[in-house]
Amino acid sequence: MNIIIIGCGNIGFRHLESILNLDAKKNIYIVDKSDASIDRCKNLLYKNDDQNLSSFFFKSIDDINSNLEIDIAIIASNSNSRASIIRSLFSKVIPTHLILEKLLFTKISDFNFFLDFFKNFKTKVWVNQWLNSEFQFLTDQINSNEKLEVTIYGSQWGLACNSVHFLEWFHELSSRDGLKISNHSFYRVLEAKRAGFYEIFGSIEIVSKNGNKLNLICDDKTDPELLGPLINVKSKSFNLSCKMSPSDLIGEISTFNNAFTNFTQPLKYQSQRTEIVISDLMEENDCCLPSYIVSCNHHLLIYPLFNDYFLANNIDTASGIPIT
Repeated sequence: MNIIIIGCGNIGFRHLESILNLDAKKNIYIVDKSDASIDRCKNLLYKNDDQNLSSFFFKSIDDINSNLEIDIAIIASNSNSRASIIRSLFSKVIPTHLILEKLLFTKISDFNFFLDFFKNFKTKVWVNQWLNSEFQFLTDQINSNEKLEVTIYGSQWGLACNSVHFLEWFHELSSRDGLKISNHSFYRVLEAKRAGFYEIFGSIEIVSKNGNKLNLICDDKTDPELLGPLINVKSKSFNLSCKMSPSDLIGEISTFNNAFTNFTQPLKYQSQRTEIVISDLMEENDCCLPSYIVSCNHHLLIYPLFNDYFLANNIDTASGIPIT
């Protein structure tokens, strides 16, 4: 199989680590303008004694052979450069499957543009909102026939940059019924760790057509107990509560008759997830990630809120909403 990774910073590198676990014969094409990123990938690949592996390195998409047949393309760039990278890629090669990182774009106009753009190709487009598969253990415990109230609460978990992950899970819990914003309240915007981008603090309330409610709450405190975030799901018959760390979910489930079950559920790292997604795509032409259309709707639900708040705080969004 032929796999191309465009953008091999931290996320792209984790994708590469996972791809190396695939047993199949594979040609990996890596595109990054950074010499340091290329060298880091070369060091990893050269340590890997895999006779089924061939690797190729490029500084630009323009350097790729236009006759190349790509099975899987992964674009792991910043959100503000993703639109131009997609155009450049499709001007050279048309991949069978394309995996994009969230957040998808910084410009709201790009979402609808690429809805039409992708219709011109047979490429299946997926977005790396992986929470649904990782939360399958929690989903299995929940009676989706009951009305649910889901609350995500914590400090500095990334309301702007990570809400779409929880939206995808909530959307699945709500049987893919339509979602809408019922309320929101923001109180602070701060510059993010990545230069030129920002985070927002406050809350968003979302309801589904079937009556479920999602509360997304993120504050700016530095309380280590709240850096989780904390996840709570309530219905008339049970209460599920857990804390999410990078490596696991730790919590408990209590039912209406006060029966308690404690649990610890491991979570995979990105360096373990990509191989599963690619195997599924190659074998079944499908995977656990949301399609571009589904993810697009998640993004467009909350992007206007962020855009308005940035403008109210004198942050220019003419060249894009500065979240990644």
